[in-house]
Amino acid sequence: MGGSMKAGGVALVLVVVLLAGCTEALDFLKPKPKTPEAKAEALARQQTVEGEALATLANAFDKTRNCSEEEYLRVAELAKSFVKDVKLETDPAKAQAIVAASKACDPRVDDRTTRQAESVYRIEYEVRLSPSCPYPELLQQVQGQKVVVEANLQTGKARVLEGDFDEAARQQIEAMLPGLPLMGNCVAALTLGSGLLPGA
Repeated sequence: MGGSMKAGGVALVLVVVLLAGCTEALDFLKPKPKTPEAKAEALARQQTVEGEALATLANAFDKTRNCSEEEYLRVAELAKSFVKDVKLETDPAKAQAIVAASKACDPRVDDRTTRQAESVYRIEYEVRLSPSCPYPELLQQVQGQKVVVEANLQTGKARVLEGDFDEAARQQIEAMLPGLPLMGNCVAALTLGSGLLPGA
């Protein structure tokens, strides 16, 4: 899939990154990458907004199964206080269905790192949803969206080869990433409850 990431894919990534926040403040706690592949993945995160956003997404989505209705309502209320441009559903009557749907959709980001040449690695990220996701439109717009980043360990540079965000999305993500806290186990549920995606 060439060119820029589709609007639907950008919307999903943008909303989730806005809600998931950035782990930059905790970087000092992370072990230093040891293998060339791990170093390439770290470089992709450091040098590209796309790599950082999708790495954040992957970590956040891993926690979906532990999201509860109570946690969703708590973090949704918290997020509403500092994310002014994102509508979040905070009706307790709807929270249970939103949390259940997020678990049925079971979103994840698959990544694969392959060596292309001496010191050059290709990192491919793909957003995936379970076929049992109850929102067909969401499945259609998100399933299979890819971002491909090339990382050169010799030059210390990384660049997006495929699925780059458009400039407006990039600027918004760059502005929001540094200062937002993590949103617990309910990032997928918050995405469905954001009002910006089909079925929300």
